[in-house]
Amino acid sequence: MWHVASSDFLIVVEGARGTSNRDPGQNLVVVDDERPDVQVLFSNDLGDGSSTVCDKGPAPNPSGGVPGIDPAIFGPEAHVTQALQDVACRFSVHSTSAEACTRDGFGHFTYLGSGTRRQYCFAVSPNTMFVPGSTAIAVQLVDTQGNIGPVQEIVVALPQ
Repeated sequence: MWHVASSDFLIVVEGARGTSNRDPGQNLVVVDDERPDVQVLFSNDLGDGSSTVCDKGPAPNPSGGVPGIDPAIFGPEAHVTQALQDVACRFSVHSTSAEACTRDGFGHFTYLGSGTRRQYCFAVSPNTMFVPGSTAIAVQLVDTQGNIGPVQEIVVALPQ
């Protein structure tokens, strides 16, 4: 289960055990042509759409956006892998409900869904703002054995 909360621009992806009965992986920062365990594509650029991988700042390091992949399909191309790497390094991973980035109605940190084993959180910054119009977001998770889960999609629509 995953949700996009537009009021505070927090993207939350939650994963449970899949058919392999393995937990979702925790590897967010990868090298070369590897792909991360949380894989997220956006159909439009976020921010300036910079193709530099993991240019998330802070100063003096560069701060840039995330390139869009339209359609948001997890193909084998190098530019798709680079976009996945760029997005994943902006997430944080939470392995227990007590350290989640979300809270319940009483203000306690907790996962949003039942059965969640990992939560991945991305606070959208001014450098990674959504553009006006509709942006499709596609997500898939990889478990600790390298099995890829099903693709889930959502569309975020902002006024033009």
